[in-house]
Amino acid sequence: MHSLTIHHISIHLPHFHEAIMRRLRWLAIAASIVCIICAVLFAFPASRYTVLAMVRGESFHENRPVGFWAYQLKSDNAEVRLEAVRALGQLGSESRRAVPDLAAALKDPDDTVRLNAALALYKVGPEAVEAMDELVDALKDPHPQVRMNSALALTQLGPACAPFIPAILEAYQNDENGSHVAPFHHSVRQQLGRALGRIGPAAKSAVPALIASLTDGDAGVRATAAFALGRIGPDAGSAIPSLELCLNDDEQIVRDSAKTALKLLKTTPAAN
Repeated sequence: MHSLTIHHISIHLPHFHEAIMRRLRWLAIAASIVCIICAVLFAFPASRYTVLAMVRGESFHENRPVGFWAYQLKSDNAEVRLEAVRALGQLGSESRRAVPDLAAALKDPDDTVRLNAALALYKVGPEAVEAMDELVDALKDPHPQVRMNSALALTQLGPACAPFIPAILEAYQNDENGSHVAPFHHSVRQQLGRALGRIGPAAKSAVPALIASLTDGDAGVRATAAFALGRIGPDAGSAIPSLELCLNDDEQIVRDSAKTALKLLKTTPAAN
């Protein structure tokens, strides 16, 4: 009986060995395929980021995902970087994963890349808050369109900008920001006035500068100053006499903004 069992096992050993070897061969083939796939992904960034995008659920622009365009921002070629910031801008809020990369692009040596990076952050919207430090720094950029687009982006961030009010106010009072910027029909100061207004009550330290702007030579600046004072609320109560004078302004937009601001200031109870 014992010898029969041994004989039975010895008959099946070759089959068992063959099965093991067959499985090992399949594992080797599978490992080779994985290695080839990995090599392709690392050799071709477009393929790598396409796979990652499918895992992350990223959006695509011109058949390329957010991650690919963010990677392109590191290119040595300014034209490639410009194409990347424009693509991310087209994706709007879907580019939120690329906010750190767009923030870094605000320091790009190319003017056009920087101004489009700021514009892309504006299009991302409130989720661009991670780039706030860089956007505030960009208010000192030598290129006026970079400053304009950075101010525009800050209008999207609202009260989150409160810690940066001193820097925003400094830029607001900078004479360089009082002129209209081509191709826009308004100034950086006008855009920053809107940003201060969207911060709300926390921007009360800007009240004196905003009151002074109610007599600015630019109607757009006067209108946004009135808008901001109304949004700041009771702490802007000292602006009421100046706002009442604006009701006789030559420009309708200023009169309308002053009327709205006065309504807000006179109907909002002061904080105790």
